[in-house]
Parts: sequence; C-alpha cells; structure tokens
Amino acid sequence: MHSGQLVLDYMEIILMFYKKRICLKGVLCLCLNMQDKLARDLKYNQESFWLRIVDLRENFNDDKFTNLFEVKGKVDKIYNMALENSMEQKVIQEWQQHVLTVTSLCDGLRNKSHATALKDLKKILVATED
Repeated sequence: MHSGQLVLDYMEIILMFYKKRICLKGVLCLCLNMQDKLARDLKYNQESFWLRIVDLRENFNDDKFTNLFEVKGKVDKIYNMALENSMEQKVIQEWQQHVLTVTSLCDGLRNKSHATALKDLKKILVATED
C-alpha cells in the first residue's frame, strides 16, 4: 500500500467517524426534543386533569347536574385521566373511591329520583381537598 492509498483510507475513516458523529448528534437532539415534548404533554395532561375537577365542582355548585349518570361520566373520565397521567397514588385512590360511590348510587337508585343523591354527592365531591 503506498502513501496515497493510506491517506485515502485515513480520510475515509475520518469521514465515517464524522458522519457517525453527526448522526449521533442528530439522534441525541431528536431524543432531547422528544423528551421535552413528552414533558410538555404530561404537564398539559395533568393541568387538564385538575381543570376537569374544577369543572365538576363548578357544575355541582351551579346545580347543573340533573341525574347521577352525568356525574358518573365525569367522575369516570377524571379517574381514567388520573391513571393515564400517572398521578400520585393518593389522588388515584381518591377518584377510584368516587367512581365506586357514584356507581353504587347509580345501581341502587336506577329509575328513582337522583335529587337527594346529587345533594349528598355535592357535599362529598365539592368539599374534597385536592
């Protein structure tokens, strides 16, 4: 192998390293961007979770619910959001208990008046601390 060929071989090695280095930088940038996006998405989802709770409580305060099934739909959604967003275990357990309570009331009352149950739920759900 003569010196000209040796220089070309070294140049190819340097070029390969340079290309791989750029590729690794690109992958690193992509990973960091994805990590930032996931963090933003998680924050947005957690804020949405808390806003749903505020909305639920405002609806109770404004007496907007006419039956337990409306409440059940909102409570189920909040509980599912708690699970999806990996909220604190305490928060998940609290909303799991609310789901069980509302489900039990819905099953027990079926076609009977929901007015009294809604008043009692209002005391539970509006008074609950975050």
